Amino acid sequence: MDSVNERPTLAELRRLSTLREVDRTTLGQIANRLVILRAQPGEELLAQGSRDERTLYLLSGRVRLTAVDGKTREFDHSDPTASNPLARLRPSRYQVNAVTRVNYLRIDNDLLESVEPAYESSSLLDAYQVSEDAEFTEMAADNRLMIRIYQDLNADKLALPTLPQVAARIGKVMNDPSLTADRLAKVVGADPAIAAKLMRAANSPRYGGRAPITTLSNAIARIGLEQTHNLVLAFAIQELFRTGSGMLRQRMRDAWKHSRRVAAVSHVLAGKLETPRFDPSFALLAGLLHDIGLVAVLGYARECPELTQDESVLDATAAALRSQLGGAIVRRWHLPEELAIVAQDAHDWSRDTGHPGADYADLVIVAQLHCHTGTGPGFDVPSIDRTAAYRKLGLGELGPDQGVQLLAKAQEEIREIETLLGS
Repeated sequence: MDSVNERPTLAELRRLSTLREVDRTTLGQIANRLVILRAQPGEELLAQGSRDERTLYLLSGRVRLTAVDGKTREFDHSDPTASNPLARLRPSRYQVNAVTRVNYLRIDNDLLESVEPAYESSSLLDAYQVSEDAEFTEMAADNRLMIRIYQDLNADKLALPTLPQVAARIGKVMNDPSLTADRLAKVVGADPAIAAKLMRAANSPRYGGRAPITTLSNAIARIGLEQTHNLVLAFAIQELFRTGSGMLRQRMRDAWKHSRRVAAVSHVLAGKLETPRFDPSFALLAGLLHDIGLVAVLGYARECPELTQDESVLDATAAALRSQLGGAIVRRWHLPEELAIVAQDAHDWSRDTGHPGADYADLVIVAQLHCHTGTGPGFDVPSIDRTAAYRKLGLGELGPDQGVQLLAKAQEEIREIETLLGS
């Protein structure tokens, strides 16, 4: 996107349905605050799920709107609907891309609200809102699961997985600077299953010393408070990948197996970096959480078995919403924002924040691509060394070909971590 350094004319603004009734003086003041934007073919004007409060209007060219179920429609500036806002509802139900070179406006809503009487009285705008709802329903009519989740998302009534109690309690006590291993042991000990896993971890080759650990306090002392916290979260997260639905059980198993593998590779990659930018135990947790949004989608599917007979429904819904749901879940759990960003961004291979430094989302993206290396033709992933995440991590010696060698050499370590996390 770039600017053509031109102001829109009054005639161009008068054509827009929401500004049609504005007086000439006010319209001139609005024009002086706007700049025409230009996008090249294929460029994205608006992302699906975007909450950007600015409103878009097409001035010239042709655009494509893609609904959350993948269905599309196109129109150009000569179409009567071009006088209406582009995908006005928020979160955006469409991804908007330029088909040809386009000129468009992006107007702050506070500017539109300054002419509120005309904005609200526009019958064309009311018609547009109805039209957009109807159009979305029509485009996604064969995916009622997606519609249901999106409606709950809009109404702020999402049914999201809750963090297991022991994980929530340990998160609270971790904020106490006087926390001791004995006190933390009392919290963890309230969940015998997780306490047993922590004991096994302390006596595993990864953490084990010569003498076996026999008490939970000693296990925590050996592992360390922060790593104990991350491991408890990891063990608790595993429980969320279980379902009583026979139809979805294999889906959940596959999701856990994939997340566990990505977590193990993230842990290994974090340890391979020359500079200590990443904590391997935190990277492991990031890998486990990168697809937590899929758990929410499958949770909805469990409640609507009649909607999920077609595998493509689950695939389309997960592809459209798991990133947005993943970020919402992690934020609701009050976990560090770095983890929410991972759950939100880790499926975007083209992700580039514009900052030179890498973050945990970059690390998990590269871990996923290393997991996919060698999966054969047809797998829609880019070459690792063509991603911004790879370049930022400085993993020059771990390119596409070397990725397979890296994983082969680290297989024992990866298997050890996967075993530690459980089947």
